[in-house]
Amino acid sequence: MNLKERAILVAKTFKVRTERDRAAVVTEGYKQAHPYEWENEIGKKVKFEDTPCYKELVKLGLYDSKEISKAEADEIFLIARKRFWQMVCGNVTALIPETTVDEHWLAVDLPLILANTAIRRINGENKLEFAKKYTA
Repeated sequence: MNLKERAILVAKTFKVRTERDRAAVVTEGYKQAHPYEWENEIGKKVKFEDTPCYKELVKLGLYDSKEISKAEADEIFLIARKRFWQMVCGNVTALIPETTVDEHWLAVDLPLILANTAIRRINGENKLEFAKKYTA
């Protein structure tokens, strides 16, 4: 099995599940604006980057490999991220800066959260109302 095949298998099968109301997303912009506070703010919540699936994909070194392109690596991580958001239910904790919005949040995470009917709230607010801040 080559690297791409192994990575796709990991992305499609390794654990991404979280308990109800335990999922979180923290944008890079928020981490930079709050470098010491953000980890305390999410507490024991689970980010995609905390999952066994993500950790195994990182171990495979997809972005350092000569066997696959950056675009292919991005696609593989997206497979896993989609699975993560499809399995989340309840309230999501989202730490996003108010002044600048991360493109990844707008292009990937927010649409996946909105598509999942099992996710009803973001930061305790109706997810559709919360999303209006970023889609208007």
